[in-house]
Amino acid sequence: MDINDYKNILAKYHKYITHITLTGGESTLHPRLGEFIDISESFGLMVAVISNGILIKDKIASVKRLRDLSITLDAYDYQSFSRNRGGTEKQWERLIEGLNALREEKIKFKISFLATSKNIDDFPRMIEFADQYKPDTLKFNSFNPHGGDKDLVLSKDDRHTMEVISRLLERKDYAYNIVLPNAFDDTNSSYFQNKICMYPWHGVYIDEKCSIAYCCQLPHDPGIGNIAVNYDFNSQKMLAWRKMLMNHKLPADCEYCHRRFRGDYTKFSASLGKWKIKYPYHLFLHSASR
Repeated sequence: MDINDYKNILAKYHKYITHITLTGGESTLHPRLGEFIDISESFGLMVAVISNGILIKDKIASVKRLRDLSITLDAYDYQSFSRNRGGTEKQWERLIEGLNALREEKIKFKISFLATSKNIDDFPRMIEFADQYKPDTLKFNSFNPHGGDKDLVLSKDDRHTMEVISRLLERKDYAYNIVLPNAFDDTNSSYFQNKICMYPWHGVYIDEKCSIAYCCQLPHDPGIGNIAVNYDFNSQKMLAWRKMLMNHKLPADCEYCHRRFRGDYTKFSASLGKWKIKYPYHLFLHSASR
């Protein structure tokens, strides 16, 4: 994104904004990342960055100033990094150097893993990795097939998935917060069908050309709007999209998106030393305890 476009957007709309998330692509590749943070702070905004972590050590002066830093890891050793991300051994080494730098500088950060039915048995290894590097939060993001391979989606009806999760729930001495992935309900259930995603209401999703997307997971389209040319947040396409969601007509891209269930995540609070167990995991625990 051109930095002047960014400055102009914030100058016009900053009074409506509380949080900015800089993402990509890979946000730390932008040669002027520090200036984007400077501009955001000049308007009193809280700034977050989502990164793959490889360049974090090089950007440590910038990330020190962030309100939130999330490392999308999807790996717990070089082999899993190579398999899941196609990364090189050198990149993995730089990523680990970045995590160590964050710890040394006492910078809070989150780690996120993508959770699928194929890597459910890797969850304990992911926990071991978090135990070693001690993020502020460990987040398991549910796989969204975008209308594709639905077999990779976690299901509450898969007993093995629920057993793996239940073993994580037994432990209460984690040194970090945890957000568990959503295990999806039967598609015909009212719980599955009636959840409405709030993303098209509570955020605006802008690409480097200032074009709008319905949410952070869908393509940007100047036909929806362009914030550099007087987008008013209520274009005809955006209104139609919101109305479709309110009428529970879910497109394939949204059907298995965990963001629809954002308020229902099962979480562990490190400060309280306890789980807040939400649907569907409490059903399995209740069944297992009888």
